[in-house]
Formats: sequence, structure tokens, C-alpha cells
Amino acid sequence: MSDALADAILGELALLHERLSQAVDGLDGSRLDQVLAAETNSITVLVTHTCQSELDWLHLAAGRAMQRDRDAEFKTTGRSTADLRATIERTASLVPDLVRAAITAGLGAMRRGRSGPERTVAFCLEHAVKHTAEHVGQVELTRQLVMRS
Repeated sequence: MSDALADAILGELALLHERLSQAVDGLDGSRLDQVLAAETNSITVLVTHTCQSELDWLHLAAGRAMQRDRDAEFKTTGRSTADLRATIERTASLVPDLVRAAITAGLGAMRRGRSGPERTVAFCLEHAVKHTAEHVGQVELTRQLVMRS
């Protein structure tokens, strides 16, 4: 079962990474950094945050430490499509080892992050996929809107 579960998670994340890459393709810096309304984020911010958050949850699931400056993610500007694609590709390259390490540790193993309650490995894995999917949808919608403005 653990191989099937790892394959399912990795397959879903691979599809999400591909969608994220497609969403940034062909956009210039002004469109990547465009903020459409108050309380919204640019594509640059969303991609940066999505990748960092995904890795953070997967590191937690695998029982590994990760340094992260979440506040800085939301201030990111001036990155090119190539920069964002490199971020996505780097994230994708780290995911298989983290997912397999997490599953090997046991889905019921408990993990405590920097804040909040203890969570199971299963929760951390599920949350990583769910959170990534949510933000990929936001990036795709933001792309549609910035292309019309």
C-alpha cells in the first residue's frame, strides 16, 4: 500500500506542478507581479508561497527541519517566468524523497510544526496536496484576469 499511496501523492503533485508551470508561461514581470485588488496576491507571490508551503508541510511529514520565512514569501516581486519555473522544478525535485520518507515513518506518526497542534503524517501529506491545489487554482484564475487587464 505504501508504494501505491506514494505514487498517488506524487502523481497528483506532479500534475499540480505542471499546471503551475503552465500558468506562468509567457507572462512578463509586470503581469507576474500584478495585484488585482486589495487582499489578493500576485502570481509571483502565489507561486513562491505555494512551493514553500508545500515543501514545509512535506518536510514536517518526513520529520525533517526546514527554514522558511513565510512573511518574505508575500513580499516577493521581480521574478521572471524562468525564475518561477526554476522554483517549481526545484520543489518537484525534492518532493519524491520527502513523500517516501514520510510514508516510511508511518501515516499515524505524530509531527509538531513551529506552531499549532500535533498532526499525523497523513494529515501533513493530505494538507500539502490540498493547499497546493488551492493555490494552483488561484494562480490559474489570476492569470486569466491579468491577461484581460
